[in-house]
Amino acid sequence: MSYSAWRKHIAGQLGFNFHVTDYPLTANFNHPGLNYSNFDHSGNIEILSLLSFIVDVRMFPEHYPYKENMKKWFDFGELHEDRSIFMSSIEVVLSPNMYNKQIPKWPLETKVRLGYIGNSSVAIHLEVYTPGGQEPLLTHVVQMVSVDTKTRKPKQFPDWFMNKYKDQCSMKEGFRLRAFQRPQKTFTYRREVMWLETDFNQHTNFASYVRYALDGLHSALKRQNDMATASHHSSSSESSYATNDVSGAEYQSSSTGAVSDMDKTDRLEVLQRTVVHTKNSIGGLKGISKDVIKRGIKSLKACYLNECLEGDIIDVHVWQEDNEPYTVRCSVEKGSKILCQIILEYFGPLAKL
Repeated sequence: MSYSAWRKHIAGQLGFNFHVTDYPLTANFNHPGLNYSNFDHSGNIEILSLLSFIVDVRMFPEHYPYKENMKKWFDFGELHEDRSIFMSSIEVVLSPNMYNKQIPKWPLETKVRLGYIGNSSVAIHLEVYTPGGQEPLLTHVVQMVSVDTKTRKPKQFPDWFMNKYKDQCSMKEGFRLRAFQRPQKTFTYRREVMWLETDFNQHTNFASYVRYALDGLHSALKRQNDMATASHHSSSSESSYATNDVSGAEYQSSSTGAVSDMDKTDRLEVLQRTVVHTKNSIGGLKGISKDVIKRGIKSLKACYLNECLEGDIIDVHVWQEDNEPYTVRCSVEKGSKILCQIILEYFGPLAKL
């Protein structure tokens, strides 16, 4: 079944109740809701699957099969001929009720709003509710940038476009997350970008970066557990793990140059190289645990700074700051270039009671 045919099928279901309202421009509709794949083996929301759900909700109004004289939602299609639209920042905030197993997550009421129009950027804001609910289960905002397909630089929206939508926004300013500084000591792992992790632009998919962050976090916790087990069995032996220092030779060999310029032999060598960690710190993690993770993600923030392609070798850094006991930060990098940075905040011990 084609994408457009699936849209028509969903739109034709009873109770869908799709309609667009003004000031701010808002698409209102009922969604079938979450499904089995949106939950992990702990019974919590599976964030990668949830990101796909969010994209489906956000894009549905743009592709809705409108009837004649029907009020229409904001349409990027009028601009795609001379530019591309890229995601620059996202935020997802989840309510504790999202994790309440007594509250059904199907169907769901959704509101997709035009958030803000800038000279070359646009923000879309959405909320998801239980039927008749007053507080959203989920809120999401995404900032996208208009980019010239030839120069790869931001391209200003035409005046007619700005005039059509500038008074229909729900936000007073755009949504932008800025890059933050990474410490020298982090838990780090190196990997190759695979084809399944790319999108229709052949760039690394926005959700793949979140996967890298989660894989890094769980890998660090596993090593922490392995170290504790090894220490228990052999208290006299020194751990084989040491904290990664990004300025050291173990991080990047000067003989191979930038990771993107390696030949096949060098790439295999780098991918197989063991990163060394200390027994005192698993790459900067400071208190996060499996028990904290099981409480569920409270918020996810990500900023996308540079492009990455299939076959690129990337380094994924994961750490915690001293004053953020339930927050994990991640920086995905290719050589000296930062590709994406992510902040994962988990619920505290009393948040879901």
